[in-house]
Amino acid sequence: MIEMLNEIKKETKIEAEPYREPLTSIENQVNVILVLVNNSAFKTKIKPFNLKIFGKSMIEWVSNAVQGMPLSKVECAINEDILPIIKTMANVNYKYTLVLYSDAPLLQRKTVLEILEYVRFKQPSVLKLTRGYVFETEYLLKIDKLYAPQTQYFEEEDFITCYNLKQFSIVSEIFKNRILSFHLKNGVQILDLNQTYIDADVQIGGNVVIYPNNHLLGKTTIGDDVVLLMDNKIENSVVLESTQIEKSVLTNSIIKNNCKILPFNTIYNKSIVEEGVIVNSFCVLDGVKVEKLTVVPSFSNLKK
Repeated sequence: MIEMLNEIKKETKIEAEPYREPLTSIENQVNVILVLVNNSAFKTKIKPFNLKIFGKSMIEWVSNAVQGMPLSKVECAINEDILPIIKTMANVNYKYTLVLYSDAPLLQRKTVLEILEYVRFKQPSVLKLTRGYVFETEYLLKIDKLYAPQTQYFEEEDFITCYNLKQFSIVSEIFKNRILSFHLKNGVQILDLNQTYIDADVQIGGNVVIYPNNHLLGKTTIGDDVVLLMDNKIENSVVLESTQIEKSVLTNSIIKNNCKILPFNTIYNKSIVEEGVIVNSFCVLDGVKVEKLTVVPSFSNLKK
């Protein structure tokens, strides 16, 4: 299914993976230690750092901000002294050791680059961030205790800390606004920001219109000129150009160009709907391929 989705994504003119600039000279000198904070205040069965925000765990969000740099992880209690632990994990082959925390998942790559440029220019032995540190690795290996290190403030929103579920909700709302703002800037019409949910890995083409109460989940791709009318749930699926969908559920499937999916349909299990198909209401498509220009009658139950 993954291979099939990747092939279809090529038709949408949307890159399957975002382009990453090559590492800068300062990035190549940095080893990252990610502290996985096990905070009992969450009182969840899942460890807090594995909780997902718009499709990615807190670990994944922080890791994305330092993608390409060597990264190791260590689990610690919230009040544990991390200095002895990170000293054992320091790598002398790297000039700097960047210590980040899983409970600050809003961190963006641009902020990391700003921090590293500051370190390159000022060359401190240790720099305390709002949540985290940058050490000169040689200095880190020599010290036994931190004494009032220099503190520097960067984009403070990036360091809002998830120390309980209330803070987690606040951070989730910021992520939601960031994701929606990204798509709005790219020309996607989102008619109700409060009733639209878009996961981080969703890709959306140009001139798309999204009506209220749409949930776009997982690694979904939406092509150009698609209209998503009210009340759809689309997960790990591809919808190609000029298709219209209303009040339907689409999971692990593909809808090709110029299709019309009327209300109350369920399409799942690797179904493929070819170009120009009309699926009338109250249908179930379970792992089937619907040929080009077919009109599927209402109440159809199609299985492979």
